[in-house]
Amino acid sequence: EILSGLVGSEMCIRDRPLTLLLSPIRILRGSCTVPDTTVEMGQIPLSSFDAPDAASRAGKPFQIALNCSGAMKIGFFLSSSHIQDSAQGLIALDPLPNSAQNIGLQIQNENGDAIPLNTWQSTLTADAGLFPIKFRAQYRRLQPGAITAGTANATATITMPVSYTHLRAHETRE
Repeated sequence: EILSGLVGSEMCIRDRPLTLLLSPIRILRGSCTVPDTTVEMGQIPLSSFDAPDAASRAGKPFQIALNCSGAMKIGFFLSSSHIQDSAQGLIALDPLPNSAQNIGLQIQNENGDAIPLNTWQSTLTADAGLFPIKFRAQYRRLQPGAITAGTANATATITMPVSYTHLRAHETRE
């Protein structure tokens, strides 16, 4: 916090003084709570992957509902420890017993465009309260060849640095 008081006084045009006084300034760091989110993809038949790089169905919409303490600018990037293709937002499945083979999960924006991994995404402006960020998840064939049925779990992390600044200054002319 910066306390109020006289910042300075200077002679101006026609010898009239200009005095600048500041009201107290508080620079606050806002916060948002971000819940863990699980997207239930359901069961997808192998026939949905009829061609290399064919999309399965239309994808599953989901959202991350932020709860923010004040208006702030939010940017984000997605990451995973199992990246298959960063530019295409494609994540390999978690390496678990009985996992499906040759299938990955693509993270998309609400319009169906791939969100590149480990790349800063545009800044959004959120108001105080609940603020949903909408996405889609879609299973994708990783490469030509056979697909093996099995469990298809994938994990991604969303990182959201936020900034919130409230400044107030007061100028007085005498």
